Amino acid sequence: TTRRPAVLLCDRGALDGAAYMDRALWKRLIGNGGPFEAAERSLWARYDAVLHLVTAAAGAERYYTLENNAARSEAPAQAVAQDAATQRAWA
Repeated sequence: TTRRPAVLLCDRGALDGAAYMDRALWKRLIGNGGPFEAAERSLWARYDAVLHLVTAAAGAERYYTLENNAARSEAPAQAVAQDAATQRAWA
């Protein structure tokens, strides 16, 4: 390693999973039999900063497309709802 300061950019983060499941399942998944709040704090502690780029489906609809991403399947309204859920997961 160089030991020089660095920035790592990731497309997804550890808390994103909470946006794709109900709260009870999320608690069971990360709680691992221990205190849930401590487990969630430990996930938060991995990050110095989090930047959220809002979906184009929210305000720039003409740029939202399924054509350039085979993994994307959400209609614009679904993309906006999923984006909001992701924001709540990190709030």
